[in-house]
Amino acid sequence: MYKIFYLIAFIFIIEKANNYVYWNERSKLQFSDFTGAVTDTYAAMSDVQIDINFHNESNELIFSAYTYFIKDSSYMDIDSDYLLNHEQLHFDIREFNARTIRKFFYTVNKYDEFNIINDINSIYKNGILLDSIYDAETVHGTNISMQNIWNIKIKKKLDSLKSYENPVGMVILK
Repeated sequence: MYKIFYLIAFIFIIEKANNYVYWNERSKLQFSDFTGAVTDTYAAMSDVQIDINFHNESNELIFSAYTYFIKDSSYMDIDSDYLLNHEQLHFDIREFNARTIRKFFYTVNKYDEFNIINDINSIYKNGILLDSIYDAETVHGTNISMQNIWNIKIKKKLDSLKSYENPVGMVILK
């Protein structure tokens, strides 16, 4: 009986893992990653999240901030390299947001869970705002000249926080 339960749980975990694409500089989104049903008037929609965890372990702040794309709640109505690039930038903006959160963790010198959560929420909201501004200024990718400006802008932002690319870290608390 227990073997069947563990097998089912293992299969569920594998299926769930196959539904995520974790951000990686060398691996970009593919058309095949958009497996969700079309649910909106837009030609595409990307569900990108940041999984943030932290805890205090013997005066060490252990943290992680993973950026991931959820395949089955993302869709693309047409196969267009231009549109795929626009959606990739949503993914990149969220990775920039995750790097900003990781950078924040390295400034923490005292474990105060309440203040850490408030600061992370503020940084996270700024990332959502940046993503909204991106869509507004590019008119959801239909303004080609603005899209090109944002392509460069986000690359520079990611490069500026390259040292925070590793999703896992540790800080010794004082």
